[in-house]
Amino acid sequence: VSINLETFKIIESDIQVMVSPDLAVHLTRLNLQSSGGFSSEDAHLEGTLAVEQLAVALQGKDIQLPLVVKFDTTIHLPSQHLDLIQLTIESNPAFRLTLSGTINEFLTQKTINLSLTETHLDLGRIMALAKDFVPPEFTSATLSGTLSPTLTLTGSPVESGFQGIIN
Repeated sequence: VSINLETFKIIESDIQVMVSPDLAVHLTRLNLQSSGGFSSEDAHLEGTLAVEQLAVALQGKDIQLPLVVKFDTTIHLPSQHLDLIQLTIESNPAFRLTLSGTINEFLTQKTINLSLTETHLDLGRIMALAKDFVPPEFTSATLSGTLSPTLTLTGSPVESGFQGIIN
């Protein structure tokens, strides 16, 4: 069996989820465009999820931001190999993070080789977005500047954590 998904779209949707009395999530003008293919051995999925405004209300505190998630991944089932070509999470202009890499034997041993690249964190804009979550003693603090960290994770998860190298 083989399925070729040329285009799958969700257009201009609003979604509201009440997770608990203390947690509500509202996605305004959500757009998803995805394509890919599936067979008994392989799967490929790529696309973009764009949310004009993601609003989260948690215990009386609120955060609102635009959000874009881009993804491109391939899975080879017989060898249990996942190739994460790109997973980008972006709230322009506050932050952008891109994760890529591979996970082998994902159903059993899990050998991980992932890299976080193309990062951009605007500290001032992030603080402005998260102002309701900042402790009162830090509300008068001023943060500015950008961070562009990179991270590489190679190894395997074990019962007590992770065995491998983090750079």
